[in-house]
Amino acid sequence: VENNNKQYIYTANGLLAGPFDTLYLKCFSNDGSLLAYETIKDDKTSKSIPGIISTLWVNNKKIEEGWLISYVDFTNENEIIYSISYNNKPGIIIKYGKKEFGPFIQVRDVALSNDKKILAYAYSYDYAPNEQYYLCVGNEKAGPYEDMYHISFSPNNNTLAYIIKENNNYFLICNQKKYGPYESIFDIVFADDGKKFVYTTDKDYKDYVLHVDDFSSKSYDFITNVY
Repeated sequence: VENNNKQYIYTANGLLAGPFDTLYLKCFSNDGSLLAYETIKDDKTSKSIPGIISTLWVNNKKIEEGWLISYVDFTNENEIIYSISYNNKPGIIIKYGKKEFGPFIQVRDVALSNDKKILAYAYSYDYAPNEQYYLCVGNEKAGPYEDMYHISFSPNNNTLAYIIKENNNYFLICNQKKYGPYESIFDIVFADDGKKFVYTTDKDYKDYVLHVDDFSSKSYDFITNVY
């Protein structure tokens, strides 16, 4: 809630935390006992743009301060997962329970399998325009690619899909099979059993095509609500 330009978190048991200048709720743990949220305040001494300090909290416990905090989630053991960058040192760190990965110059995407046992992320050690992206899934690594994002696990966690860019074209990689090239790819959706997957593509922001595994539909003016 907000009161007198300050923000607070309330639960059924009353006030949990506050007051804060700016507050973003992130996620609950699986058992609902923990709430992760981010607070932001101005930092006039920071050389970063914007000049802010972001703080990650779990319930009323401060986890860490930094500049930007993203990709917040919990493991099945209620350990926190997030990426963080700092005002006073370069790079982005991914924190997964007690493990740390990085620092990376860019983190393009972070995904956790539905059973929360496998961490996947796309990263680069370089700035644009020379960046090359890699994919890390558990202990396995793929790349480099011109771009790499939209990491998606099937509901049964047996299949992984993601989008890559090579030679200025985009491809879908699913179950280690490559589909494309396309100008752009959207909306990767798996069947509940993970055996089929759907995605959409377009050309020049028109000529939208629906793809189901190896089948491709005719082109449409627009496609929406794929699930």
